[in-house]
Parts: sequence; structure tokens; C-alpha cells
Amino acid sequence: EKYLGENRNFLGKKWEETNAPGDEKVKLIKAEIVSETGAPVSYISTSTPFKIKLEFHNYVPSLLLSFHIRLFTEDNVVAFNSVSPQRKYQSGKISAICEIPAELLNTKKYQVAVAARADYAPLYQIPEVLVFDVAEGETGNMALKFPGAVRPKLNWELQSV
Repeated sequence: EKYLGENRNFLGKKWEETNAPGDEKVKLIKAEIVSETGAPVSYISTSTPFKIKLEFHNYVPSLLLSFHIRLFTEDNVVAFNSVSPQRKYQSGKISAICEIPAELLNTKKYQVAVAARADYAPLYQIPEVLVFDVAEGETGNMALKFPGAVRPKLNWELQSV
């Protein structure tokens, strides 16, 4: 586990298969936040795109699986939920990577919960797999605070009429 200061950020975790979270079908063996190039990160800002990289071990051949991430704010409000495409996997390790674009998250602390589903049925949800802070980006206004769990940069069309 990686900690940043006293804020208890978890930017990466790895488990031995014997004590990994999950069940007899699928276990989560690694979770980490990485840069666009796959390098470990130590800092995330509102202008930083990053990836949530998960590694599972599947013990059941031809199992129909999907993986979920759910981001919660420090107030336990769901910021968003994302679900991978569902597909069949053979036994062995599975890598699942979810891209988080720049200018989506607000300046807050977030927790990532991870879930797995097999054959359309929930297997489990693991809370607080990753915990991280998002700081103001270099293009942002440090004095201006925005409400809400997310603050996506949306396209606006402006003109005098």
C-alpha cells in the first residue's frame, strides 16, 4: 500500500491470492492509479487524466464477467459508477483498466469501490480499494471552489446576439 502524508491516500494495493478480496470465482489481486502511460502517480489534479488499473484472478473457465468501479466522495456520495463491457474469460489473470479524463473530478477526496458480476449476478463489492485526493489543476482558479462531486469541462458555444 502507498500512503501520501497523513491523509491516508491509497494509490495502489496488492494482495496475495490466498488473502485477496473476492470469492471462489474471482479475486481482486491488484488495484492502482496510474498515469496515461501506465506509470505510478503520486499526485492527481483536476487537469490530470489517469487510469484505474485492476487485476483479477478468475478461477472458473468461460465465466461471463463484468467489473465495476464506483467513486464516492468523502461524504459518501456517489460521484459516478462505471461498468466494463461484459465478456467471457478463461481461467487466469484479467486486467481491467478504466480511463478517467482530465477535467471530470472536482477538488475532493475520493474512494474507489470495486465490484464484480458473473453471469449477470453480483459477486461482491469491495469498498475503499483506492483513496485519493484531487487538487486544483494548473488551469483552475485556486480561489474559486465549485460545489458537487464532479465538475466536467463541457463545451460551450458563446456569441453576442
